[in-house]
Amino acid sequence: MKGFEDIIKEQKSSMKTSLTICVSLFVAAGAVFFVRRTIALFFLLVAVLLAVSLYSRYSKFKAQIADIDVDEVAGEFISANSRYFMQFELTITDNYVIMERPAFKVYTLAKMEKFEVGIAGEMRKALFLTDFKGERHKIAETQKGDATQRDFDEAYECIRDYFNRRKAK
Repeated sequence: MKGFEDIIKEQKSSMKTSLTICVSLFVAAGAVFFVRRTIALFFLLVAVLLAVSLYSRYSKFKAQIADIDVDEVAGEFISANSRYFMQFELTITDNYVIMERPAFKVYTLAKMEKFEVGIAGEMRKALFLTDFKGERHKIAETQKGDATQRDFDEAYECIRDYFNRRKAK
């Protein structure tokens, strides 16, 4: 099983790959500019869009890391109480929820007011954490009959257990 440090390394590696692609597009735009301006402008536009997206992703990643005690999260991540749900790339520890995809996020459970299950018709349901500001954060989603149903139910139980323990204190 990979550790929290491995997840951080994967996130950084992914951003480094995106940066390499971005720089390559800028270089390609410059190299093609005098021959095919239309193609060069297209490369330039794609490079700028990728750069903006990468900057936003990097900023959010840094904010996530700055908001937590990395050593504490890493310790909980490898503890016996930690649960990993491969279908969602989601780990639930005693005090944190760590999402790897679609974007890296670390939620501190103590900063969450409640959890909810949103149901869309008879086919889909999603598990949300709601912070004290009322903002909902989707951490898992499943459809009726798909392979993620069991993991969804187990993730729900983990979250419910946390809130029941907190309420009992």
